[in-house]
Amino acid sequence: MRVVKLLLLLGVLKNVGSVLVPELKSWSEDRYIQCVHCMDYDRSHISLFGCKPRRPILCNGNACFMRFHKEFERPSVMYTSGCLNLTLAEMETIAHAQKHSNETGNKNGSLLCEIAEKSDTCICSNMDKCNFINLSPDFSEYNRTPILKNVKIDEINHMKMFLPHEYRRLTTYRQYQQQSTIRVSHFWLIPMFAFPIITFFNR
Repeated sequence: MRVVKLLLLLGVLKNVGSVLVPELKSWSEDRYIQCVHCMDYDRSHISLFGCKPRRPILCNGNACFMRFHKEFERPSVMYTSGCLNLTLAEMETIAHAQKHSNETGNKNGSLLCEIAEKSDTCICSNMDKCNFINLSPDFSEYNRTPILKNVKIDEINHMKMFLPHEYRRLTTYRQYQQQSTIRVSHFWLIPMFAFPIITFFNR
């Protein structure tokens, strides 16, 4: 019996020692939870507010995220939430940033947040739908430390899924802008070649 208790104690200590980020105590690379997958989008010609339904769309990942955009002058993507599949390397990077930060997080929090100039981003892993917008859990907030800068959040998939026509319209517009820029840049090359040619024939 003592041997069993000792083994259990060692197992607990091992799990405690393996916690990299206090706010994501339950995180494991192969532990999956359900996350709310949604998007709020607003422009002059189209609006989508899909993040407060009674039955939200769900996805599976080993962590969940939510991101609030603060570009109020040109509102477009306002809010997204979804799934992450964080790697051990990404978690170690977060833990390293926390360790070397002058800011102190809330070790009892279950939401880790980075407050940046253009967006606020939070991640969690403690339970299913931990990124539901109506929840109000304890959280850690980092204002001066880019704590989540290496976490890859792909919001393009939200556009493709929820607003495919808008995604194609914006993609086409960006391609047109790039082509126009190339044409303009080539146009400015004309005088460079025209001047020596005109000079040559006027000799």
